[in-house]
Order: sequence, then structure tokens, then C-alpha cells
Amino acid sequence: MAIHTFAVVTLVGIAALSLQRLVPPRNPIITTGPPPSAPSVQSLTDAELLALFPDTPVGLVTLANGRKRLIFPRPGDEERFVKRL
Repeated sequence: MAIHTFAVVTLVGIAALSLQRLVPPRNPIITTGPPPSAPSVQSLTDAELLALFPDTPVGLVTLANGRKRLIFPRPGDEERFVKRL
């Protein structure tokens, strides 16, 4: 029984090593230039932002900290237009 088990384990080991040699090794990717720059982000003006919602009442409110917030006075409009990820 021990010889039979040893033979099976040996065959499984040989098969594993053979499969490992069949898979080609991965070459590391080496880059020599500067990293690609991120695409530039362009801001919308207030008028361009409000023009995105024709025939919909929207408002642009400036908060105390200087940030601006788009508000929808009608219920359901925000859920219809704003998709959160």
C-alpha cells in the first residue's frame, strides 16, 4: 500500500512540474518614459451647468465655505437627473 501511495504522489509531482514548465514565464514590464498624464478636467461655468437641465427648475446655491451646490426644488427631479455611484 505504501509503495502504491508513493507511486501516485510521485506521478502527481511529476505532472505538476511538467505543467509548470509548459506555462511560459512572464516578463516584467519596464517603462522608460514618464508616466502618462491624466486627462485634464474642464470645469463648467454656472450658465453651462444650468443649461444641462432645460425645462427643469434648478438653482445654484453658494454655501458659506465657497462651494456651490445644485438644488432641485421639485420632488423627484434630483433622483431623475443625479446618479450616484
